[in-house]
Amino acid sequence: PAPTGGHAETGSGVATTSTGGNVFFIASNGEVVNDYLAAGTWEGPAPTGGNAAAGSGVAVTADGDNVFFVDANGEVVNDYYTGTWGGPGPTGGTAK
Repeated sequence: PAPTGGHAETGSGVATTSTGGNVFFIASNGEVVNDYLAAGTWEGPAPTGGNAAAGSGVAVTADGDNVFFVDANGEVVNDYYTGTWGGPGPTGGTAK
């Protein structure tokens, strides 16, 4: 396998878009980041905007425009892409 780039936090989950061209994970500094395939070459990791709590999972929508994770306050939040990354925005949920 070819490395995509970046170093994941120990225990970080990995989520990918339906095409496999974007890979999201939690970096060793707690940032939620994205490695992406551009013209056949892996780029990144690029931050999406939020910091995850230790042990948080990560989930992404099929198109890669929304990334969900648990922040340091235990809230389920969403980084979102609208040409640039924004967030994290609240989803209304709290993780247990």
